[in-house]
Amino acid sequence: MFVPGVRPGQLYGYRVRGPFDPPNGLRFDSSKVLLDPYGRAIAVPGSYSREAASREGDNTAKAVKSVVVDPRAYDWEGEKPLHRPAVRTIIYETHVRGFTRHPNSGLSEKIRGTDAGMVEKIPYLRELGITAVELLPIFQYDAQDCHGVKLGQPDWSPWSHSLALSAESPKEKVLFHVILNAYWQPLEFELPLPGSHGAGPWRRWIDTALDSPHDIVEWKEAQSISSPSYRAGSRSVAVLFATVEEFVP
Repeated sequence: MFVPGVRPGQLYGYRVRGPFDPPNGLRFDSSKVLLDPYGRAIAVPGSYSREAASREGDNTAKAVKSVVVDPRAYDWEGEKPLHRPAVRTIIYETHVRGFTRHPNSGLSEKIRGTDAGMVEKIPYLRELGITAVELLPIFQYDAQDCHGVKLGQPDWSPWSHSLALSAESPKEKVLFHVILNAYWQPLEFELPLPGSHGAGPWRRWIDTALDSPHDIVEWKEAQSISSPSYRAGSRSVAVLFATVEEFVP
């Protein structure tokens, strides 16, 4: 798609029109701004709200936007492709952060888990016979989608011990909050407020840290959670739910 006059740095988004038929998987809503799935950069406004995308009305001011970039403007500083044949190529796949974040990388704390740390390890990779490094997919993540023990603070490191996320079922009018604790000790997870969705309190449905038959119960017997956090046992999974009186998809 070519738009005359658009220059690098321009913010943009899509509006898609179509039928709104949730039972058949169709949820078109032209009042919502969507990202370009092939975009090369995004901009997150200070007013960003993931929740605004699931509520009625225009979310332009609170939506993440795509950004027009010009890849030709990047200065390669004289670097050129090596044109090494595939049969002579040994590829090493790694994460930039995870490759040198641990102290056993032998790097100073200042550059561990950084691009500079990656550069410092090039001699080591060459000693292994590596001829090419492939950085594993680097994606922008939504800090309001998943989190660790603290709301809005995802832990995506290779040594992550915790993850929590919420989901909603408009048809059943239920909110779910899933907690995973892979740590060897119990962890206290902050809980989002179900009341912001018009829902009642969180109730514990599943907790694999509990002894049977309390590890999974019928919904009508689920215990209400009155505190703003939930203590998940070591190496456990917990599922909380909250019923919604007036669910707005």
